[in-house]
Amino acid sequence: MKKILLTTLLAVVVSSGSSNHWLTAASASSFMAKGDPAANSPTLYTAYTLWYDKPKKMSSINYHSGAIIPAGTAVVSVTRHGKTIKFKLAGEGGAFSMQFIPKFHPGVSVEAFTKRLFVPEPLEERIKQFSEEEKALIRKGAVEDGMSKEAVLISWGPPPEHQTPSTTASSWIYWRNRFMKQAVDFDQNGKVVNTR
Repeated sequence: MKKILLTTLLAVVVSSGSSNHWLTAASASSFMAKGDPAANSPTLYTAYTLWYDKPKKMSSINYHSGAIIPAGTAVVSVTRHGKTIKFKLAGEGGAFSMQFIPKFHPGVSVEAFTKRLFVPEPLEERIKQFSEEEKALIRKGAVEDGMSKEAVLISWGPPPEHQTPSTTASSWIYWRNRFMKQAVDFDQNGKVVNTR
């Protein structure tokens, strides 16, 4: 009886709070950590482009191969089971699982990683300050010369921290696959000058 009452109380707290609290409040994080689905959770959006070869076996390093989930894709039912983050795309988009791998993200908790993976603002709101060229590149998950660091963060996401500890660095390291790296070089104004 106590378990049923506690579950009901948690569901009421999560569904009656503001949308921002669902993902950011400590009570919501605890709720997610238990692996319970948030039945009436708000729509969230992918913060950046995600790549996958197998929908149920994505990696937090975000290898740039396979199909993409574009930045700004609506997601629902975000849950976390230990180091596994599960989510569904809104509508008939399907279900996905991402494994958080701590060695690729030193200093970042799975909770913090989950919070930066999904955001409450639609993509158009987040990219309105960018040029039309940057907007087009972000929508297709591409990076080209002249893009700002801020635009790259939305198009490709944060580079894994084990090779790029800070985004203040002039070069960021991403991965195409388990064996091939890809670097993005910036000038002193934070604009892309090379991808290699």
